Amino acid sequence: MPNRRLLEADRQKNEFLVQLAHELRNPLAAVRNAARILRINQITPDNVTWAGNMVERQVKHLTRLIDDLLDLSRINRNKLEPSHAEERPCMTSSMRPWRSALHSPTKEAIS
Repeated sequence: MPNRRLLEADRQKNEFLVQLAHELRNPLAAVRNAARILRINQITPDNVTWAGNMVERQVKHLTRLIDDLLDLSRINRNKLEPSHAEERPCMTSSMRPWRSALHSPTKEAIS
C-alpha cells in the first residue's frame, strides 16, 4: 500500500512539473517575441508601447507562478497552512488542481 501511494505521489509530481513547464514557457515565448520585434528595427512608438505592456503582463504572470511555487514549498515544509495559500485570490489556475493533493494522505506519506 505505501508503495502505491509513493508511486501515485511521484506520478502527480511529474504531472505537476509538466504543467509547470508549460505555464512557464508560455509567458517566456511572449517576451521573446517582443524582443524580436524590437530587435528587427520595427521600433515605432506603438511597438514599444505594445512590447512594454506585454512584457509587464507576462512578468506579473511569472511572478504569480513563482509565488505559488514558493507557497507550495512552504506548505510541503509545514511552514504555511494550505488554507492560507487557497485564500489568495491570485493563486494561479495552473496551481489550483494541485491544492487537493496538498490535503491528501499521499502528502503525509512522502513528507
